[in-house]
Amino acid sequence: MTIIWIFICKERIEKELTEIVKEIHPKSKVFYRPGGRPVPNSVTPDISISEYSKIRLPGLPVTICIEDPDYETNKGEKIEELRKALEKREYKCHLDVFYIKEGKIDLINEDNETEVLTGPHNAEWVLIRGGFVMTNSFEFRYSEWREIK
Repeated sequence: MTIIWIFICKERIEKELTEIVKEIHPKSKVFYRPGGRPVPNSVTPDISISEYSKIRLPGLPVTICIEDPDYETNKGEKIEELRKALEKREYKCHLDVFYIKEGKIDLINEDNETEVLTGPHNAEWVLIRGGFVMTNSFEFRYSEWREIK
């Protein structure tokens, strides 16, 4: 049941978060990283993503890939806009945000995203990376942008 639930949950989370992210970043991709954490007994197939995000610590672990030529001037404004959109839906998240080099986003998929984003050749794909962890009040407890060289 746990494995099946995680698979179903992954599809639901990615679909819902993609809709939210695309409103702010039209050229983007969202990947949910469920990891190996056990699912609490309180998680049932009909649980809302909002409720699940509050149970799962430190929130929903999500990777967001974005292609935006104006990222240098708007990344702060856009991440705050995303934070507010997540807060509105009560989705507590742990976000890894990657601004991707032009023309590369369509090449990133579930099979290669870890390698191209964090592997030894990530500078060929990634311009800048941000890490953001939300508190229970949906503010960022931790936020950091790092350039990839």
